[in-house]
Amino acid sequence: MKLGIIDLAMGGWSAGHSYSWGLAASIQRADADSVFLTANKNISSLKTALLPEIAYLPGEWSLRSLLKLGRRNPLSASVKDLRLGAIGPILQPEQFCAGTRNIAWVPDFQPFVLEELYAEEERRKIAHRTALLLDKADSVILSSNDSLDCMKVFFPNALSKTHVLSFPSNFAFQEPAEEIEAVRERYHLPEKFLLVANQFWKHKNHRSVVEALGILKRRGKSITCVMTGLPADFRDRNNTLLSELFQYIAHENVNNECRVLGLVSRAELLGFLRTATALVQPSIFEGWNTTVQDAKALGCPLLLSDIHVHREQSPEAAAFFDIENPESLADTIGALFDVLPARPDAESERAALATEKLFSIEHGKKAIAIFEGTASSVISNAISTHYSRV
Repeated sequence: MKLGIIDLAMGGWSAGHSYSWGLAASIQRADADSVFLTANKNISSLKTALLPEIAYLPGEWSLRSLLKLGRRNPLSASVKDLRLGAIGPILQPEQFCAGTRNIAWVPDFQPFVLEELYAEEERRKIAHRTALLLDKADSVILSSNDSLDCMKVFFPNALSKTHVLSFPSNFAFQEPAEEIEAVRERYHLPEKFLLVANQFWKHKNHRSVVEALGILKRRGKSITCVMTGLPADFRDRNNTLLSELFQYIAHENVNNECRVLGLVSRAELLGFLRTATALVQPSIFEGWNTTVQDAKALGCPLLLSDIHVHREQSPEAAAFFDIENPESLADTIGALFDVLPARPDAESERAALATEKLFSIEHGKKAIAIFEGTASSVISNAISTHYSRV
């Protein structure tokens, strides 16, 4: 069976492309007959197939809009031309194609758990799309058992075709380049510093880190923290949250300690991950975090908010802190920052990458089984329910 892996590249969400690229790399490393379906002509590291450009007849697009038909699906032509037996990961019901197995992916169930972050009309649309997606899919992929617990609550009827497929870091497929120190010199960083690498969305909880840095400074301990990520939240059109974060940095008097860099290149992010003393992940909700997995693959110590998915993803983390109490994060940083070694650490990085490569092999095998329809669904596995937020 020939498999088509859909490039999920889209503006404002870098994790989509990263996830789908890694899935394609994992499946191709396992020697499956597969292609990466993308509009990007510059991807040379994978076996790819360019998605066709859709041309509309005069007036066709207006008519389709009037009839609420949406855009024509470029995947349909690829399924036919390439004779694909399965395609995925699918995020939208409009992407489904006839004559093939359709594999859906639900990154997380945040809109159903953190309802207060979404307008009511937006929640209704998401609920409708998700229900349609799960109903039409031949198989459904979730990234964690924590997401599975959400599925049990919100969409129990889809369990019979659901699979948990936690993903490895893309560094398991493309080893990092040799250059390490340049990024620290470029941004005038001290030998030891903390890193927060999240898009600036409300649930990522950057403010708790700023508050912890302020607490530490009042205790006489100044610690530098770099913050990277797209400085925008699609739910916050006026960027009110970001403005408030800047103001809070000034209020806490940590302008020198808190370095907000915004979106950086993949190469620079790699440099930060290899030289940071620790990655701080303060999020209050995740499906399975890409940056946490990248940090694990590079042997970067992790200071994680104490939520179920973080304990599932990284039980070996250096510490977990209470997301409701910034004093907890301040205490954690204060206790560990001087103890943790300066990085880079070539030995720990090599060991971590070796572990990640083993994880990627199992990931590829299971991904192929899901796409081909031979993997057992979660309904046949005994998985405990521990989701406390619902």
